[in-house]
Amino acid sequence: MRIISKYILREFYKIFFLSSISFISLYLIVDFFEKIKSFISHKASINLVSLFFLYKIPFILFHIIPIAVLLSTLLTFTILSRNQEIVAMKASGINLSSICAPILISSFLISFLLFILNESVIPYATKKSEYIENVCIKKKQPAGFYKQNQIWYKSQNAIYNIQIFDPKNNVLKGITINNLDKDFNLVRRIDAKEARWSTKGWIFYDVRIRSWQEDGFFKSQSFSKKMISLPETPQDFKKAEGNPEEMTFSELLEYIKKIESEGYDATKYVVDLHLKISFPLVSLIMAILGIPFALKAERGGGIALSIGTSIFIGFVYYFIYAFSRSLGHSGILPPIISAWLTNILFGIIGVFFLTSAPQ
Repeated sequence: MRIISKYILREFYKIFFLSSISFISLYLIVDFFEKIKSFISHKASINLVSLFFLYKIPFILFHIIPIAVLLSTLLTFTILSRNQEIVAMKASGINLSSICAPILISSFLISFLLFILNESVIPYATKKSEYIENVCIKKKQPAGFYKQNQIWYKSQNAIYNIQIFDPKNNVLKGITINNLDKDFNLVRRIDAKEARWSTKGWIFYDVRIRSWQEDGFFKSQSFSKKMISLPETPQDFKKAEGNPEEMTFSELLEYIKKIESEGYDATKYVVDLHLKISFPLVSLIMAILGIPFALKAERGGGIALSIGTSIFIGFVYYFIYAFSRSLGHSGILPPIISAWLTNILFGIIGVFFLTSAPQ
């Protein structure tokens, strides 16, 4: 059995690595032609363009590997079936569970590696790719960034420090604004419990304003409610909002705790937190789905059918995944159901067909 397992895994990984490289190349080619006009207009150097795509590879890998696992599983078992090797194994007294075990175990290990990748490499690489595109290539000023559970935003003559931003209700919580002159001297500081966006602009609550005079003294004023004119809109602060794809599981969990402790709705982030666990397991789900579909090759079909089947299953999965995620973000579905619904649905289908297959 050890020899047979090695043989099956060798065939599986040959197809897996080939399909992964093909998917990455296809993704990069499409992305390149979408951005080439922008790169040329901004006179981006070859080094910057190369670095941009290099840092995007971990993100691409994370999303294409489940499909590569599905395609590899389908093709491996299709080839084994067409060559009557599955029949020969069964005739030798090897049941289907033993034949499937190497690929299922490998798919689980791939899922675990995807989780590790999403916890270490992807957040860093995603930040770097966005920084290279927006700052190094497009020459945009990094106006805002998320760091240490806070939002920092640099305006033309001010620096903002925001504890929490609620994009759903357009509310800034725990805001400090430092206004600076052209010599970078502090001329005014605004501290407020929160600021809410209205049709007329920003309304600040429990606000204290300190203005520094030329003689070095400052004037302090306090208001329970005050309209303060700011050049920024909620859309500007959304660019600096914490991006779940740029956070690890622990960072996102801390961010959720902070939002909920302040009484704000963290549903969107709770959904993304569960997805950080559920999505890496897609590789295992795809392997479970792929085996029974591939075994149908014993009764007809072939490589073309396997490729078409993998594309169809992958398309249906990502469609339901995106739809379920949007329902979770909008609060229609509970976060845990939204994040796990697609895996549960496809997992049940895969297990049903796998257990129904002749042993």
